[in-house]
Amino acid sequence: MVWRKYRFSKNAGEKADCELNIISAPWGRAIKLLESGKIHFLTNFTHSKTRAKFADFIGPHYIESATFVARKTISANVNSPKELHQFTGTVGIQQGANFGHEFENLILKNPNTIQKLVYLPNVDERYSMLKLGRLDGVFDDQLIAHHMLETGEISKDEFSIRFFLHGTPTYFGISKKAVSKN
Repeated sequence: MVWRKYRFSKNAGEKADCELNIISAPWGRAIKLLESGKIHFLTNFTHSKTRAKFADFIGPHYIESATFVARKTISANVNSPKELHQFTGTVGIQQGANFGHEFENLILKNPNTIQKLVYLPNVDERYSMLKLGRLDGVFDDQLIAHHMLETGEISKDEFSIRFFLHGTPTYFGISKKAVSKN
């Protein structure tokens, strides 16, 4: 998937007579850089009214399905987004993440749920803190969560996927400040 996005980005840059220069930045910072025009585009960018003020959207290029992975010994009865407010542990989420309307409405707008969230800059920190017991659950893309469980990065004996959220299209986000409409 990453190679395909890179190849698309490279081809799009060539067609626009632009040089592709890839940088690595934590997701929250990358969004701020896009908004300020210091970077020109991002991949896997979910559409929202707030983001539409500073970015245009090309795509979609991927349907992102968020999952909730949690320690099996904590709040075993929590198996849907509507029940997350009953979860007794802390939940890691990527800083700046937006998994669509269902996530926003059921999780980010629920005061009993929002207080459980810990915002982290990247996937490595989320899973490291989960393994160390500093988090009890994480939200992540379905592919990453399955990979972490299948490869043993996190133990299937200790953790399980509790629920999925509806898939949300992701786009290439194009900075309105850095890239002209033409």
